[in-house]
Amino acid sequence: MSLSPLLFLLIGSSSLFVLTFAVLALLPRLSAARRLLVWQASFAAVAACVPLAFLHLSLPLPILPAQSAPAAASSSATSSLEPHEPVPSVPVGTSVNIPPGDESISSNASSFDWAALIWTVWTFGVSFTIVRTVIGFLILRSVSRRATYLGRTDDHGFLSADATRGVAVYSSGEIGTPMAAGLFVPAILIPGELLTESNHSLRAVLLHETAHVRRGDVAFFIVVRLVSAIHWFNPFVWIAAARLRAESERAADDDALKGAIPPADYAETLLATVRRLRMADHRLFPASRMAGSSEISSRLSRVLDGGVDRSAPRSATRAMALVAAIATTLVATIVRPVAAETTSAPAAGKTFFVRCFDEQGNPVPEAEVYLYEMIGKRLLYQHGSDLQEFAHGPLKTDLKGEASFTLHAKDGEPFAARLLARLPGKLVGGTYASEFPKDTPFEIKLHPSGRITGRVTTSEGGSLAKVKVRLLRWMLMQTERYEAFTAYPSLEHDQFPAFMETRPDAEGRFELTDLPASASAAVAAFGPGYGLAQRISMPGHSSPLEITLEKEAFIEGTITNAGTGTPAAGARLTARPDPKSGLRGDLIPFEARADAQGRFRIGSLQEGGYTVSLDWTDKWTMQPVDVVVKNGETKSITLQRQAGTVVSGIVSEQDTGKPIAGALVSAVSNDVGGQGLDSSQTGSDGRYSLLLPPGDSLIYISSVPAGFAYPAKQAGRIVSIQDGKVATGDTDITLAVEKARPARAAKATGRVVDEKGRPLANVLISARFDPLSPANPMGSQSGPLGSSDTDGAFEVTLYPDCKYILAVGGVTQSSAERKFETGSGTRHDLGDFVLRPANATAAGIVVDEKGHPVANASVSSHSAHKRAWGANSVSTDAAGRFTLPHLLPDEGFQIVVSAPGFELAAAAKNLSPGTTDIRVVLKKDLVPAR
Repeated sequence: MSLSPLLFLLIGSSSLFVLTFAVLALLPRLSAARRLLVWQASFAAVAACVPLAFLHLSLPLPILPAQSAPAAASSSATSSLEPHEPVPSVPVGTSVNIPPGDESISSNASSFDWAALIWTVWTFGVSFTIVRTVIGFLILRSVSRRATYLGRTDDHGFLSADATRGVAVYSSGEIGTPMAAGLFVPAILIPGELLTESNHSLRAVLLHETAHVRRGDVAFFIVVRLVSAIHWFNPFVWIAAARLRAESERAADDDALKGAIPPADYAETLLATVRRLRMADHRLFPASRMAGSSEISSRLSRVLDGGVDRSAPRSATRAMALVAAIATTLVATIVRPVAAETTSAPAAGKTFFVRCFDEQGNPVPEAEVYLYEMIGKRLLYQHGSDLQEFAHGPLKTDLKGEASFTLHAKDGEPFAARLLARLPGKLVGGTYASEFPKDTPFEIKLHPSGRITGRVTTSEGGSLAKVKVRLLRWMLMQTERYEAFTAYPSLEHDQFPAFMETRPDAEGRFELTDLPASASAAVAAFGPGYGLAQRISMPGHSSPLEITLEKEAFIEGTITNAGTGTPAAGARLTARPDPKSGLRGDLIPFEARADAQGRFRIGSLQEGGYTVSLDWTDKWTMQPVDVVVKNGETKSITLQRQAGTVVSGIVSEQDTGKPIAGALVSAVSNDVGGQGLDSSQTGSDGRYSLLLPPGDSLIYISSVPAGFAYPAKQAGRIVSIQDGKVATGDTDITLAVEKARPARAAKATGRVVDEKGRPLANVLISARFDPLSPANPMGSQSGPLGSSDTDGAFEVTLYPDCKYILAVGGVTQSSAERKFETGSGTRHDLGDFVLRPANATAAGIVVDEKGHPVANASVSSHSAHKRAWGANSVSTDAAGRFTLPHLLPDEGFQIVVSAPGFELAAAAKNLSPGTTDIRVVLKKDLVPAR
């Protein structure tokens, strides 16, 4: 529960009232009526802030220079990390694996929910103040009903029993001071004793109270009381309310003195009123009491001072001032300056709709919808180079489950959008949009929400005060299609939804909520001085994630231009983690930009291998360079970028040779699995154009337009470039794409059972291509497809004419696989998949040769089961202990233990159901670190 609304109220009201005090201090000779208007305008502004604190309204105003928008986005992306750290370029917000987790961990990652306590205290204070107000209103209504009607008074203060116009006047023996009361039908209440006093006293009182009624003071007192109730914790509000009441009485004094009442007689009336004041008078609400003991001395002095300005603004002026105060507050609070549209987008926006529905197809109203989208010439491998970026949300869906966005894009322009929707605490879902405009709504299926829990530790026992945990990606596979959500491209994007990030508590525990319960997830922990560490949580993985932060590593160096040797100022470099080096998680890239001397520094790295590449520019290219770093190490490299060579070709129909527009052609370094180099979409003539570096590159079709299918064998070609010329391969390459044949999706069915033939429900079903190569549809999904039902049965949809390996199992069971090849509309009954429970646990201790426990040692399991399901390794605690759950009994099991300053150690055991104790002794590493 966020405290942002209360902080907004506190800061906003305090700022406005301090400003009011300052303004009035500079204008001491201002009339009481004008000072009252200033206070009323301040309270009107503060009252306008109340709904804004809870509604989070935002209205973009394009007043910033268009060229400053990318710079501003870049600045916001880097400013929240430490100044010396480059920001990892993260497709933040996509894949998630959500385990049920430990109920004891709070969503705020704190051991005690202080926010909930503060909200409770605030609610109690508001309720107490309102209850007191209601009691005062009931008492006033009771007194008014028992009062005696005397007649009506005119604007000159004369009372007439027969008058039909004017303010009604009542007398009561239950009050001691005159007052104006009533909201919709104002009236004047006077004490019965006043009728026995001189006529000038009664006239002075009626003139005073009539001024309150004419100005609408009683109604405004209700606004002040409600504002005071909401801001009961802010002393500035109560002081301001007292000042407003005092100025209201002074302004009424001035109006009464305009009615030809001698100041001396009026002062005598005020003194008499104070003497009659009763304690019960203060309980009546809403009412304007003529006199109070606290301000009487200053009021008497002011009444008798003939040089006081007693002028008052006109009613129209007062109304305009109040409206201007409210309007100014709304504009200052809601309007958010943004960059003006660039010439690449038209001035007129286009609207597209998002429709949210649950797993049963029912619309989901009141869902929050977030959108991040990119528009630009290039979308693949070039994140942030020349894209316009927009972030919207959250919007709320209507009763039909729909919300709409207005975007600026050109027809046919490359477009990519990530959409997220959630019904807090209940449902969540995401989808991907790759075309614009779109007449029909983008549809988001919302699934039951779950959560990820875990613990963050540091290898050297460092502070967790500035550490954050963030969801990077979730991945949710359904039987018909792949659902993945990538929210934002930068780890520090300023529009990132708050619920997708948290801070660990003092013990390192954390919780991320509102994530699909059946999805897998990539989670990252990061903080100043630490390498960014990632973990994957798979569906059904109920164990909390264990994330250990190690000392940050760096890759630094210089980059120059080939041929001239001049610094490559402004070159943007990316370090992409190499999964073969043992790095785990979603493997997001890290970025840095070279300075004027060509120097760069890439930080936030953890130990492992990285591929450093040059991001796309209009001229320069570079073959990727592999670098290995250790924790806390700074590795220096020297790079050269070369002028790229343009390779172009035509994509055409295989049978007719007709050029095809809208096909996406991509190039990677070396061969399959290499780093991305460039991509290009074919135009109306079917031609593409790629800028490639020296060396070998593989060119292939990565996306085809509607109406076409990937070739049976992916058409790809190796091009070798040396000295700016093509050494091997043709520059003009024609890639043939087959016309789409009426092929139907294939189906695969089966049943998941245990060793006794009993059905197993909710077991993960996944598939991958065999082999994963350009011979299969590159870019197609490969991963989780669904789960078994209560009878253990499953049915999944697959691409036709592909070779598959279908795997069944999960972290808590063994796994089983089947290989088969699909055809058009074929059905494959794969029979029973028999799984064993993973009910063994390896627990033990890691010590040195003297028997002392070794804390923060990395313990990794090397069982076939663990490798298949990407189970997380763990770190030893302060006592050197570790626990690895969900292992298969009676299988060959080995753990590998590593720790700084010690040699690598391994231990093998045959596990049995239950817990098996393992003791690992580490020897000192006698080889000095290089």
